[in-house]
Amino acid sequence: MKGYEERTETEAAMLRIASFRIHQSLVQKPLTIEKYWPLPSDKEGRSRDTLIMTKEMLAKIKKAHNLK
Repeated sequence: MKGYEERTETEAAMLRIASFRIHQSLVQKPLTIEKYWPLPSDKEGRSRDTLIMTKEMLAKIKKAHNLK
C-alpha cells in the first residue's frame, strides 16, 4: 500500500508542477505552489516538488503529451 501512495503522491506532484508553471506564465502575481495546489505532503514537511526526474517519469510525460 505504501508504494501505491508514493506513486500517487509523485504523480500529483508532477501534475502540480506542470500546471503551476502554466499558471505562473499567465498571471502577474503568481501564488506560491503550496497555495496554488496544496498536497498532503506539504503539511508533513516534506516536498515532492524536488523529485529527481527518472526515465520512467520522462516517458510518462512524453506519452501524455504525445511527444517523441
